[in-house]
Amino acid sequence: MKIALIGTTLFHQGAEFVLATLARGLAAHGHDVTVILSKYHEDWQTAHPDWKPFELPPEVRVIIQPKHRGRESVFSFRRLIREGRYDVVMCHSDSYTYPLALATRLMRRRPVLIHVEHASGVDTDLLGRPARPKFSFERAFRNWAKGTMDAQFAVSEGTADAIARVSRFPRNRIYTVYNPVVDDVFRSKIAQEPTHPWLKDVQVPVVVAAGAFCSMKNHMMLIRAFAEVLKKRAARLIIFGEGPLRQAYEKLIAELGIADSVSLPGFTNNLPAEMKAASCFVVSSTIESFSVVLVEALAAGAPVVSTNCPYGPSEILKGGQYGILVKNNDAAAMAEGILKVLNGGGIKPTAEMVEPYTMESIVTRYEKAIADVIARKRPGVA
Repeated sequence: MKIALIGTTLFHQGAEFVLATLARGLAAHGHDVTVILSKYHEDWQTAHPDWKPFELPPEVRVIIQPKHRGRESVFSFRRLIREGRYDVVMCHSDSYTYPLALATRLMRRRPVLIHVEHASGVDTDLLGRPARPKFSFERAFRNWAKGTMDAQFAVSEGTADAIARVSRFPRNRIYTVYNPVVDDVFRSKIAQEPTHPWLKDVQVPVVVAAGAFCSMKNHMMLIRAFAEVLKKRAARLIIFGEGPLRQAYEKLIAELGIADSVSLPGFTNNLPAEMKAASCFVVSSTIESFSVVLVEALAAGAPVVSTNCPYGPSEILKGGQYGILVKNNDAAAMAEGILKVLNGGGIKPTAEMVEPYTMESIVTRYEKAIADVIARKRPGVA
């Protein structure tokens, strides 16, 4: 099949990691794959010349649109899709679903259109509490655009159910297709050496977390929890990532007097190797749709502690069978979970835990779901 994957960039976010990994897997299965990105990708590369985008093989074509914003991209989408004559177009970005819908409106040869929902908290607030989204014309327009898709793919069962609750999209056209995480690129990175000095030479147990420095990742709670851990034993905390809350993190760390035990090194190009050397990996989010880093940590062999937030972590950890789940947004519970792991009570990851997220498993699942969508749209065609 000729498949186009639409995203914004290939830099340092969960959805972008998934897009790149999926492109590699589909290409390896013999599909003709094109990745369509926005001009933000070029801008990011220019602004950060030392940063590496997620890897794509040479057989995957990359097209950079001339515009940044979704509303500016309708005509370029229409031209690209007509010229590409794709069988399937999958959009991995909310911002580009509505221009995709407009671009393909009344198109004589319209490809199968799929929106892949990566957003966290589809029917919750930022603290993970049940909440229906407030009405806005922009939200209504995006929901209309998603409603024109032939299918929606959700990255967890919880997210799929939430989409059905907050929209009129038929539940039987919402497919749960987990994110691909473990492939040869990932395995090669696990085999490398960590770069952070605390992980190169582990003197005391090291707790690792990773993600954007933003409110929904709730690293402020993690930092407070870690301060409680330090009252009971020696340890260190590394939070890989970057974002608008960096100064707030640094201020809190200074106020708690734990600067010698916490490191905020920015992004890393080899997170799997850092995870492999960690004593414990932590997800502190208030909301998640999946949690790529949680699967990465399991695949790297790190025992994990995660908040029991909607929706992904509890599914990935099988309700606590594969890792420690703690109450959402609760620093005391998080501290207790971390201490349990550091004191030898963590759950050792096994290959069984990550098999559903291997490239082979996920690409096969994508292919079956796409075939089902095509059969629904064009009976008799597989």
